[in-house]
Amino acid sequence: MQTITIRYTELQIGMRLMNFTQIECFVNVAETLNFSESAKKLHLSQPAVTKNIKQLEQELNVTLFNREKRGVSLTQPGTFFYRNMSDVMFRTQQTIDEMHSKLKEVSRYVAIGYTDSTVEKRFLPVVLREEKDRLAHVQLILHNFNLNSGIEELLNKKCDILLTTRDNVSANSKIKFIPMMGGHFNVILPKNHRLSKRNSLTISDLAHQKLVFFNTRQAPPEQTRMQNDIRKQADKLSFQIGDTPSIVVTLVKGQAGIGIVPSFIVDGFTEGVEVVPLEYPTKLTYGVAYLESNWSEELSDIIKIIQRVIKRMYVEAGHYL
Repeated sequence: MQTITIRYTELQIGMRLMNFTQIECFVNVAETLNFSESAKKLHLSQPAVTKNIKQLEQELNVTLFNREKRGVSLTQPGTFFYRNMSDVMFRTQQTIDEMHSKLKEVSRYVAIGYTDSTVEKRFLPVVLREEKDRLAHVQLILHNFNLNSGIEELLNKKCDILLTTRDNVSANSKIKFIPMMGGHFNVILPKNHRLSKRNSLTISDLAHQKLVFFNTRQAPPEQTRMQNDIRKQADKLSFQIGDTPSIVVTLVKGQAGIGIVPSFIVDGFTEGVEVVPLEYPTKLTYGVAYLESNWSEELSDIIKIIQRVIKRMYVEAGHYL
């Protein structure tokens, strides 16, 4: 029978010894599909992340990632390993945080799922500061998720709150959605691109451009619908896929193509790219999703803080009306 023993810094599985940092590096890269981005999040060098994952692959005797010029993707064994280990990592961190909460006499913690978008990077630190000042008995935990796994993580209560779009959760009757701000699709262009001087762009303007689409396995329904509309209107379309918003932006910065993403993922304040609104009839709504059965006073307080911060930083400033 295979035994599992968790120590402070190591996982021992049978006779195999795996460094806990290796697991953490793997789970993070599996979620970002970007070694450089994961290194920043883990406060490690990129070579250190690469080394940890190679050692893990050697220990498991499998290849966890496909490493290609166009990007990184999980292999079939990598997908299986991620599905299991991501839950182990989350439960481990959740247990540690809960222990810390008890030591600090914190009576409740709330996990917020987010996608690490440009807008979230700006308002979440403010939310954390205000929560600390106003709700001493509540501790916030941030959990990065992929759009295609967000609903499952909410239903499994890995997250109490999900920062997402209405269309991403509207099909599930168990999930409630509170709108925070409206949005639209933005065209993301390399610096000094000839189309960057336009006030707005249409789908026909993009017909002969090389595009960077958001992976439909992770994109919300309206994003997929918009991309399909572009494909229908362009006979010969040249495009490649970005698995995450960060990858889309990186590809655009590298002049690999033009991206199209919601305005609350990438906006006009994003460095290194030009942003022009896309004339497209669908209006987007960004907000907070939560499980109806999980509603509590603490959840209500956190949502009010998020709503207040977003309104102050964006809606009242006229960015997303």
